[in-house]
Amino acid sequence: ATTGGQQQTLSPERQKAIKDSLRKVWDRKLNIAWSTGYEHAKNKLYREAIPYFWKVEKLDTVKRFPDLYTFLGDCYIKLNKPDSAMIVYRMGTEKYPQKSHYHRSLAWLLAGKQQASEAIEEYKKAIAIDSTNVSDYKALGNLLVSENRNDEAIKVYKKILEMEPKNAEAQNVYAQLLA
Repeated sequence: ATTGGQQQTLSPERQKAIKDSLRKVWDRKLNIAWSTGYEHAKNKLYREAIPYFWKVEKLDTVKRFPDLYTFLGDCYIKLNKPDSAMIVYRMGTEKYPQKSHYHRSLAWLLAGKQQASEAIEEYKKAIAIDSTNVSDYKALGNLLVSENRNDEAIKVYKKILEMEPKNAEAQNVYAQLLA
């Protein structure tokens, strides 16, 4: 700040006090936005929850709420707005690339829009992060078969059978692929 052409400098203690005060205000706003959005979503008031979740998205620069995009995407899905949900899950995969749920959800929406090759890539990313989810392998296998990528599908169905040896459907598809 300047007064009469002279510059005032703040002491380190005063600077710290200002930062702490601003952090508390930011923290309160962030917590209120999350809490309100969460309560609306919990009570199935999805339309009302969305603006609060977007406020959290704007304020959460320290990644305190990594499940934000799950809740926001779910709100859009419940409101039958898959394109908006897809945007949200893309944002989630960019901000949290190691969360398999965001890749899985995005893949599911892409598959629903008949964008199989993009869905396949997202399922592969989800599997690379969490290789224990057999549902991801099943969805990936189905997409690979639909795209006539049989060599890749054989490997996926082999993995499914390693995870679920008694899965009759996977055994049948695997046998057909080998034939």
